[in-house]
Amino acid sequence: MKELSEILILLQRAAALRPSEQILVVNMTPELAEALLAFNTANRPCSTARVDGYARQMLVPGRWRFNGATICLSRTGRLIDGQGRLRAIVKAGVTVRMIVVTGLDDDVFPTIDRQKKRSPGDALAIDGEKNSRALASALAIISAYEQNTHGGGWRGLEPEDALYMLDRHPEARVSTAQVCSVPGDNSFRIAAFIASHYIFSRIDRDGADAFVSDVKSGANLQHGDPVGLLRDAILKSSASKSRMKRSYKLGLIIKAWNYRRRNKIIRFLRIRERNGKEEFPVVEGMEPEQLTALGDEQLRRS
Repeated sequence: MKELSEILILLQRAAALRPSEQILVVNMTPELAEALLAFNTANRPCSTARVDGYARQMLVPGRWRFNGATICLSRTGRLIDGQGRLRAIVKAGVTVRMIVVTGLDDDVFPTIDRQKKRSPGDALAIDGEKNSRALASALAIISAYEQNTHGGGWRGLEPEDALYMLDRHPEARVSTAQVCSVPGDNSFRIAAFIASHYIFSRIDRDGADAFVSDVKSGANLQHGDPVGLLRDAILKSSASKSRMKRSYKLGLIIKAWNYRRRNKIIRFLRIRERNGKEEFPVVEGMEPEQLTALGDEQLRRS
């Protein structure tokens, strides 16, 4: 096996730049990014969510890394690749080191970005996180809860947004480890429990641990305990062909927690969706704006 220094020499000898091509490492300022975007003709629509995610990363010290990704320009000056990153630099108002490749053929555009896209779980795994898929799913729920949209369901985060949310809520990895390690039926090893445990533990860590343990084990639960009714509902759903919606399941988890915190014995656990539809539950003592404030404070401290 060759040493890295030998490989670098071989690469230098194999260099095959055409006269029209250049590879430059530049400090990409917002002004320079905006100038390059003027050449963004006939490109695909740019994802606003992705631009916002990139911009948030750029604003977190140390999060945006110089990773070798390139901005690509054709011989005629057309921007072939990198519009999202350039728009993010303009939005964030920061200067970022980047590699710019110029002088490419105009007809290479269809070959750009054809590789399999990394998932949020992939991004977290590359960062060394354990149970990365479960953690990524939980972070998506925490993000939806911050925005008070958790009652309408949620979509998976972009990889960069998953990293950003973990910067905001680093102890979500503790909740992931806790929920995934407690023995019991795998029906309860779901992102909704991880996200809920994290939010609950902002109020009462021991209570959150006991809640998850009791739901999974079902041991020593009294008649009318909301945790027991939650456990029954989830097991019934898991065994049924018509499973309950993810958001409905999350709502039941939150309601069961709120009832337990009030020491309330109940006859049934449900969310009314017809005939006097009830407002989707939030965690008493940790409402969405409070969780958002905690995330903002964590970013300021980091």
